[in-house]
Amino acid sequence: MDPKLTEPPFVQAEGVINLRDAGGQRSNLPSYANHIVKLRYLYRAGEPSRVTPKGIVQLKDELGVRKIFDLRSDVEVKGYKADPLIIEGVGFVQVPVSSVGAYDPISLAMRVKGFKDDPLVVDTLSFRLHY
Repeated sequence: MDPKLTEPPFVQAEGVINLRDAGGQRSNLPSYANHIVKLRYLYRAGEPSRVTPKGIVQLKDELGVRKIFDLRSDVEVKGYKADPLIIEGVGFVQVPVSSVGAYDPISLAMRVKGFKDDPLVVDTLSFRLHY
């Protein structure tokens, strides 16, 4: 594994990809201007359903994870062909950022495929179809 992926802000839970501490980031919300997210309080990760038993212990006991919010659409979740994530003592809430479509790298590439070569001239039909 790349040594940079084992150093902060990255943290480890076996089977969970791209897991990192979101703490230390400044809030963009006007009502919380100049507030910083508490370290070791909020994490973000890639697809979590392949977490191993050791990874579950790491999430719960070492990182203190009590709730997981899945931001993927149903299409993305089904694309992984994995069983629903159930971890005893950890809540799971699906709150997709989009009710349609997927936001993985391949899906995003397909969305912009219909755009013209000139980045300043957007093919509005392609844009409307994909967004």
